Amino acid sequence: GPLAFETLNELRNRGVNAHLHVVGCQPPEFHINEYVTVYGLLNKDDPKQAKQFVSLYRDAHFFVMPSYESYGFAFCEASAYGLPSICLRVGGVPIVDGINGYALPSDANASAFAEQIERLLESPGEYLKLRGSTRDYYEKHLNWQSWAQKVSALVAANIQDHKGE
Repeated sequence: GPLAFETLNELRNRGVNAHLHVVGCQPPEFHINEYVTVYGLLNKDDPKQAKQFVSLYRDAHFFVMPSYESYGFAFCEASAYGLPSICLRVGGVPIVDGINGYALPSDANASAFAEQIERLLESPGEYLKLRGSTRDYYEKHLNWQSWAQKVSALVAANIQDHKGE
């Protein structure tokens, strides 16, 4: 929350026409300005809200989630839409630098987030390549079918390792 808002302000101070769209929570008033749009919780079972949800992922340039959440399905969803994530390197965050976004050091500040975003905005070819590899990474690693295959292989290997005990 606060770091995303500070990143927005840092980008705007650098001349980037940035906007922050917040989904899933209600930030305090002091973390809202004319460049922040708050949607609150979106119910994907409601067709109108589901359409809004998809539109936000498709129209965004980055998924910014600088929290200490160690794994989040939101990162997987962002990758499904080819939306690169910028987050903190904490725990098991499913971000591979340069493949489906960038995970910054856990003590990264708004300036570090803004620098990463600005670097990609200044290199459209690299950014487009990142969008493509983000979707590809989802297809190969971050979907439920891939998860099921990995778990099945781990269970089978564990059974094989313990045969005869």
